[in-house]
Parts: sequence; structure tokens; C-alpha cells
Amino acid sequence: PNYASVQSQLFEVSGANNGSVTWDSEIIDISNYTTANAQVSLSETGDLDAGDTIKVFYSLDGGAYTLFSTNGQQANDPINATASHTGLVGSTLQIRVHVIFNGASPSSEIYRLDRVSVYDNTFVSNSNPVFNQVPPLYFCQTYQDTIDYSATDANGDSLVYSFYTPYDNVAPTFSENIASFTLVPWQTGYSATSPLNSGGPSLSINSATGQVSGIANTLGKYVFGIRCSEYRNGVLLSSVVRGYQVTTVTCPPFVPPTPTA
Repeated sequence: PNYASVQSQLFEVSGANNGSVTWDSEIIDISNYTTANAQVSLSETGDLDAGDTIKVFYSLDGGAYTLFSTNGQQANDPINATASHTGLVGSTLQIRVHVIFNGASPSSEIYRLDRVSVYDNTFVSNSNPVFNQVPPLYFCQTYQDTIDYSATDANGDSLVYSFYTPYDNVAPTFSENIASFTLVPWQTGYSATSPLNSGGPSLSINSATGQVSGIANTLGKYVFGIRCSEYRNGVLLSSVVRGYQVTTVTCPPFVPPTPTA
């Protein structure tokens, strides 16, 4: 082809007269899979000729290359499809993508492939933990506060609670189809476990119950985050996070009622 390389995080093949290219994945171990599924995202740009084709194959246990059963061969326009094949049982799997341009193909005819993936067909039924209540938005300055940040899991999984640094109000960025979030920048002296007081008493969390305790020494607006992670048979299934903004205010002193007989 004219070129075959990664462009803007997608693998591109640019047309050339009678050009062709073959891309092979590594040999993938699927011996521990119940059944394996494979897929490749395909797209194009430019006006492709009828003789231009992109084909996606798989080779199971080193055998013959076989076209994917769904969208395994694409030609001409338009192309925006996911080639896939399911129900593969074996020890190893290799994926091959073959591109062919005819004798009248200019460099403006481009095939793209992305998201080449192989995954097990066995899924775990699971429900994420749900926080039990919305906590207060105000803390009393200098008071010892203990607040319930517990969650409930419908599957009865083990829940573990911890602090985390909340995300800032900035749109996520994407690299290699993975979202990246901007964390809140802590001012000097503050952190995920000390979000209310610079260098002062920190918040504490009971990792088993989600009870959070702490004292806010100064007035102002602060943020902190709670993470609830669920485990089943010692294996982490998921984590749910929730960020909070609280305001510390001056509260009247507590006066206990007069005892009565």
C-alpha cells in the first residue's frame, strides 16, 4: 500500500495501485476460555473501488485461516462495521486482516481497523453496590461528625470502603479507547484522607461499614470521595465511587435537655 501505520490511534492502510497488506495478531492463548469470541472494528474513508476489499480471518490451533462469520469480508462503500466470530473452542487463536486495493486505487482510499479483541463467553451475573442514602451537605465546624456512607449489594458480595480523590469537572480524554479522568488538584496540606483540614485531623473510614468520622476545623467548601469495592470469593468484581462537596458552617452549641424525674 501507500502506507500501513497507526494514524490518530487507528491502524490505517492507504491505497496504492494493486497494493495489499496482511496484518497478523500475536498467537493468543484461549485454553482457559469456555468459548472465545473475537471481533475487529472496520471503517474506511474515501471512495473505494469495487475491487478493493478488507477481509478478517481467524486461525484456531494453527489451522487454516477462516473468514469471520459476521462481516468477515467488506468491499466498496460504505464500510463501518464490526467483524466478529463466536463460539471458538481451542487452545490458541490468531487473527488476520488482509487488505487489497485494485489497479486504480489512489492513496485517498483508506481502510481502518481498531479494537481487535478476544474475550471469553462466560459472564458473571452481578449487580453493583448502591449507596444507601444521600449524606448531609453541611458539616458543623469543630464538631465530631460520624456519617453513614454504607452501600447495599443485591448479590451479597463483600463490600470494602475507602477514600479516593474525586474527579474534577473536566471532560474525560480518550487514548486507545480508554477514558482518563482529571483528578481534583489538592491544595498544599490536603489529600484524599485529609480533605477538610490542612495538616489537621483527617477523616477516617471504617472499611467494613462505610462509617466516616472526622472534624472540620475551618469554614469553607470541601470535597472528598468514597469508594465501595465489591469482592466475591476474594476476587474484585467492581468499584463504585461517589464524590461529595460539603460546606462547613458554624452551628449553635449543643445544650442537653434538663433531666426529668
